[in-house]
Amino acid sequence: RIGDKVVNNMPPKERDIAMVFQNYALYPHMTVRDNMAFSLMLAKQPNSVIEERVSKAAGILGLNELLQRYPRQLSGGQRQRVAMGRAIVRDSQVFLFDEPLSNLDAKLRVSMRTELKELHQRLQTTSIYVTHDQIEAMTMADKIVVMRDGVVEQIGSPLELYDHPANQFVAGFIGSPAMNFLPGRVKDGQVVLSSGDHLPLPTTARAQEGQEVIYGTRPEHLDITSGDQGMAASVVVVEPTGPDTHVFTKIANIEVTSVFRERHTFRPGETIRLRPDASRAHLFDASTGQRLAAVVPFTPGGGGDSLSRMLVPSLVEALGQTILIDNKPGAGGSIGAKFVANAPADGYTLLNGTSSTHGINPWLYARLGYDVMKDFQPITVLAISDYALGVPINSPVRSVSDLIALHKTKKIMYASSGNGTTSHLASALFANLAQSDFEHVPYKSSGPALQDLIGGQVSFFFDNTSVLMPQAKAGKIRILATSGTTRSAATPDVPTMSEAGIKGYDVIGWWALFAPAQTPQPVIDRLHKEVSAILESPSIRQKIVSMGNIVAPLMTPEESSKFIKNEHEKFGRIVKMAGVRLD
Repeated sequence: RIGDKVVNNMPPKERDIAMVFQNYALYPHMTVRDNMAFSLMLAKQPNSVIEERVSKAAGILGLNELLQRYPRQLSGGQRQRVAMGRAIVRDSQVFLFDEPLSNLDAKLRVSMRTELKELHQRLQTTSIYVTHDQIEAMTMADKIVVMRDGVVEQIGSPLELYDHPANQFVAGFIGSPAMNFLPGRVKDGQVVLSSGDHLPLPTTARAQEGQEVIYGTRPEHLDITSGDQGMAASVVVVEPTGPDTHVFTKIANIEVTSVFRERHTFRPGETIRLRPDASRAHLFDASTGQRLAAVVPFTPGGGGDSLSRMLVPSLVEALGQTILIDNKPGAGGSIGAKFVANAPADGYTLLNGTSSTHGINPWLYARLGYDVMKDFQPITVLAISDYALGVPINSPVRSVSDLIALHKTKKIMYASSGNGTTSHLASALFANLAQSDFEHVPYKSSGPALQDLIGGQVSFFFDNTSVLMPQAKAGKIRILATSGTTRSAATPDVPTMSEAGIKGYDVIGWWALFAPAQTPQPVIDRLHKEVSAILESPSIRQKIVSMGNIVAPLMTPEESSKFIKNEHEKFGRIVKMAGVRLD
């Protein structure tokens, strides 16, 4: 889909894509001006339009003085600018650059990278840039798609891929010099390398005792140490570059590269000891290559934390993803599990409400060193419920093993949040329960909670939301995200996110509205329609979000109306703080 058009079955000439190739493809017998104007002349555009577009493109690219020259009279960089000019004059919706700089020398490639980035900033046209050069990708991209043999390995911003590679392939592809990989085995909380050296587990990793792993550390994250610390490395080559010193060594016949700011004068054959920065190192599963991530606990509070502490580590161990236990202190024990963005690209980012009064709080995560938009992208598909509202009935998940199986199929993963209890975490595992399985009694987090959770018998404080279950079971809704703000029959005209206009949002936050038992069917149908509009909108690149566990079943219509309006305003402030663009 390009803009509002599905282009799968359209001929290429009608897809409105302008291409810039590795080979400039300029007509040698035409001047610069005629080369740039050629596609417009073929399209039989008026001369006035042709002159205007060529003049504008030439001004942008600095080609005004070269319009009467022929390609043979131009340098490589000038020819590439002419090729870009031919694309610009078409005024297309998308630019496709196919390794446009690969024929240029190293110095010219650097300057052309800058020119291309400036051009993109001026034109603001969506550009797809194909390259094998990871430096070009890192320096020019807003988002990078790393592919191997036609399969997408990871999607994310340059720094996301650099800091949180999904697997060993991405880790080795991004970064220059490339990441070092050392095979080893986990033993007694350390990684024992084939060389016999012992390294501490990376602080961002979690692995099982005895597991075969690959220890990954970037060259710039290695330091010189003394004594018995670190790894014994034999120096092979030293390359001073001016600002840095590249030292190539071998550890048990494995090549290891280090980059130091200091100007070391090591000699070939000399033995040095290298120590990786454990806070920046990574562990990869030796058999699958997937990165092994760790549990990051947040300050727990409330009554249900014991259940989460038992449940979440087992999921982390099984899924190999990072989970953030998110609970605002003193908020009544609202529990949410978050799979943050350093999960594998085919994994899932799980978000939940942070407390009974707040949703996604950028300032809260900032205290943990997270940035909402940086660390919680790439968000795949997400469904969240509150008080069992809108539990995705079509999910085949009934147990932890089902959850793991669902993850491996690269399908949707579901989560739920609670307010003062932990029972709602269970709806991630029991989304398939029949309506009769839900009891209108509070769930007790004490006692055999974990046994209940794993065994399949769960009680929910279901409140008055059962009216939505038949619609959910019938597949009329795919998601109802938190929170539980009441919409009663008396407040059908309160603005909603879909009514406010969802086109152009980078992120959509949605409040699932509790529907009291007396709510008329038209209101419920309208709610389903609004949620479907969000899910099906092609303009929303990320369909998330949890906005807290706000429950207001006893509000008057006036209070409810005021409350919802305030929440919409709060959401606007939150997403702006997170750096999200709102149209």
